[in-house]
Amino acid sequence: MVTRRAVLGSVVAATNCAVAGCSGTDGSEAQTQFRTRLTDAGIDLTDSSQETSGDSVAITYVPRSGNQNEMADEIGTITGIFFQRVDAGWDVSRLDGTMVSADEQPVAEWYADVEWYEQFQAGELTANELSIRVLDTLTPIEETS
Repeated sequence: MVTRRAVLGSVVAATNCAVAGCSGTDGSEAQTQFRTRLTDAGIDLTDSSQETSGDSVAITYVPRSGNQNEMADEIGTITGIFFQRVDAGWDVSRLDGTMVSADEQPVAEWYADVEWYEQFQAGELTANELSIRVLDTLTPIEETS
């Protein structure tokens, strides 16, 4: 049985690993580097997976598996890379993630708010609290007939 503690541990570890070792770059490079780093991390982005609208960015990807722990790991990896790009100067306020099936049917949605990351950086949130906030946004998408 998958426990919330196991899922949380996976997300915290992945987020901390991805955020550590941030390197400086200007904001104009951040979007390209974000996509490249996601791909390098094994995230299976769809063809139209990255859109920027205003100060928000949206990605669409196929999870590696249906295993809850692995999906939580992926969310942690994605948000860690996102927050790393924010540290590097990317001027966005939110990341919207959509998981899709192999045939690109939406399965679940989640988001990460830069404000939460800023609270984490200021010591107002722990890594666990940051991870819980992101995981609490995870919402399954109901199939329509």
